[in-house]
Amino acid sequence: MIAPVKRTTHYPLLLKDLKKCTSVGHPDEHDLELAFVAMESLAQSVDSIKHQEEEKTDLYNAYHSTVNCPLQLLNARRRLLMQYDVTDKDKRPYHIAICSDLIMLTQSQALKKKKLEQNEMNEKPWKFICWLDLKECTV
Repeated sequence: MIAPVKRTTHYPLLLKDLKKCTSVGHPDEHDLELAFVAMESLAQSVDSIKHQEEEKTDLYNAYHSTVNCPLQLLNARRRLLMQYDVTDKDKRPYHIAICSDLIMLTQSQALKKKKLEQNEMNEKPWKFICWLDLKECTV
């Protein structure tokens, strides 16, 4: 069975195929065009909302996978744009989360593996270091 959200994206395709099979001047031609436009608009709206929810989920996951992460990271207007795993010149692993209004830097908990129990490290692999508010940056 197809999930309701995925089904919405199939309707425009079905209506487009139906339009191709409908002869010019057919009584249903105009209604098919209206239905196609409406379903295409609905599919775009659903896709946009789904994308926004995925961004919120990613932000929530970043918060919950980071030790000492400030609760302020979870902001309704903030979007998580990208995440990168990087290393410094000494090969220490870091994680950078780029949000719509800040950049968060975290360090791998694997460095403190001996001090942490394996279960805790799996739940929160990163430790918060700092963040940079993009409003305070000048280029």
